[in-house]
Amino acid sequence: MDEPNDRPNSPLTPTTSDSDHVSTPVNPYWKAVIVTSFLFCGTTLAIVMTQFGDPRSPGNIFLRRYGALLAAIEVGAVLITGVLAMATDQRQTSESAPPSPPQTHPETSNSEEPPHVG
Repeated sequence: MDEPNDRPNSPLTPTTSDSDHVSTPVNPYWKAVIVTSFLFCGTTLAIVMTQFGDPRSPGNIFLRRYGALLAAIEVGAVLITGVLAMATDQRQTSESAPPSPPQTHPETSNSEEPPHVG
């Protein structure tokens, strides 16, 4: 029978061991982006549904009065948490990246002859 070690590596089979894996801390701001995005979507759907509900209901009155302000606050929250999440990812990436050697630029030639290609 086939042994598990006899099968070739598939794209789904990890090729590195756990000791080779470098874990990065979890960015909590992405969870905040998800939560604020879901709140915004829920508020937007609720505002749309006010057109079909009883105009005298307390929820309908509240959303008609404060719905635009609530949606604007949620858009601001999505933007702020999104920027914080991306900035945190950028900082974590730059801290975990190995230092790169300084790049050397090729010296430019002062001659007016074009380089020979051939």
